[in-house]
Amino acid sequence: MILSVVDGLYLTDPAAPGPAEVVSRVPVIDDRVMGLACGGRSALGSGGMQSKLASARLVTHAGGSVIIASGTRPDPLTRLLAGEEIGTLFLAHGQNHKARKRWIGSTARPRGRFIVDDGARKALETGANSLLAIGVVEVEGEFEKGDVVSVRDFHGKEFARGLSNCSAADARSIRGQHTLKARQTLGGACYDEVIHRDNLVLLN
Repeated sequence: MILSVVDGLYLTDPAAPGPAEVVSRVPVIDDRVMGLACGGRSALGSGGMQSKLASARLVTHAGGSVIIASGTRPDPLTRLLAGEEIGTLFLAHGQNHKARKRWIGSTARPRGRFIVDDGARKALETGANSLLAIGVVEVEGEFEKGDVVSVRDFHGKEFARGLSNCSAADARSIRGQHTLKARQTLGGACYDEVIHRDNLVLLN
């Protein structure tokens, strides 16, 4: 549950004239829902509604539900546990990940970013492929082997997170290379996969 200074996700800017309607239930946090958070400053609440929605999206993709409600009203947690409908409920719709993948996808802060091409994104989104060096077009940030990294497309949209099998320096030296060439470049200092599918969590 995320407590804020607003009653939930509004359909309209609450600072505008007239009553503001709160969305009671959201099945999926898509681009249309994210667009509802683009109101004025007074509509956003502390931290910004877009930031809250981004956090809620990570949780719902990992199999958990989220409620955003006002923490300025009396006893919000007690009312929630009593079954009262308050705030906006965002329904779980992703796979219920084990604790390790929840940590990768929702808790750990990424130390860097892999920018990948369209082919790599399509391969990863099947859920059965690892990220190979040939699909990486850019490496951003500084990180070490085993750190959590963000995986983004050409447009900067984050769609996955995972544990990197190599450091940022090694990743830069093999980006865009076929697996055999990458092995020769690093001399066995990195796995064939930049991120193995078992250490990858899709966010979309």
